Amino acid sequence: MERFICRGGTDALSLPPYLVEVMSIKAPEQLHLSSTAMVQAARHMERSGWIRLPFCNTICSESLGAKPVLSLTGARVKEPPYTSPDQHPRDITTAFPRMSALLEALDDLTASGAAVAYSIEGPFTLLTSLLPMGKVFSALRKPLGQELLTRAECWICQYASLVCAHGVKLLSFADPVATPDIVGDRLFTTVYAPCMKKLLRRIQTENPEVPIFLCGKMTQCLLDLGLCHTAEWQPHTACVTFGQALSVFCSQRTGNAILGHFCLNLLDAKHPCVERIIFEH
Repeated sequence: MERFICRGGTDALSLPPYLVEVMSIKAPEQLHLSSTAMVQAARHMERSGWIRLPFCNTICSESLGAKPVLSLTGARVKEPPYTSPDQHPRDITTAFPRMSALLEALDDLTASGAAVAYSIEGPFTLLTSLLPMGKVFSALRKPLGQELLTRAECWICQYASLVCAHGVKLLSFADPVATPDIVGDRLFTTVYAPCMKKLLRRIQTENPEVPIFLCGKMTQCLLDLGLCHTAEWQPHTACVTFGQALSVFCSQRTGNAILGHFCLNLLDAKHPCVERIIFEH
């Protein structure tokens, strides 16, 4: 099996500068607060039958109190909103303008039959957008850490179920802060991987018709540490690109599917197969 090498692209989609010019977008709010603009931009960026949303990885953070700085190509959280875990809210909220615009865009796209792949963030990335990174990793090495991860699991599951209820066909899962080169093999193996598996299984249980795509870099980390293996799936119909093969898989199979070991930034790549991820025990 060929090793997956990440070429540096982020899992979260961002608007390329040429499209900003084509759409005559002058201010970030024209994109982030307009469902019409989101739909138009997403359709411009369709690849091999797939439309991807959102245009950043800060929506869930904002639903928990973060104040992202918007830009013409995306958004980012500059300052975590909390200094202590006991300040976190219990649940996410949908009552803010960006979420309203996003859900309306999802409804418009899925009503027209569009296949939407929606990116969600893993627990470490989410937590480090809410608390200073040092405090997150300090807490994870204490009994409080499990409570913090359980809280993050609930938030992410609420978010995943929300967007699935608006018709997405595929959930894309990434957690760039959680790789072994950042957190170390021991923390990744003993703390992160069990948490991630539990989270993914819960998402599957709550949204059984929506497959999950695990980012290629995360998949390779799991493979390197012997925590999973893959099984190649070949479509029976003629496909040329990865995106086409992914479409066939999603149309023929439902429930309990975790895919990965490739990248949704490469939907047009001549890679007409998908890899199922099977966790070890």
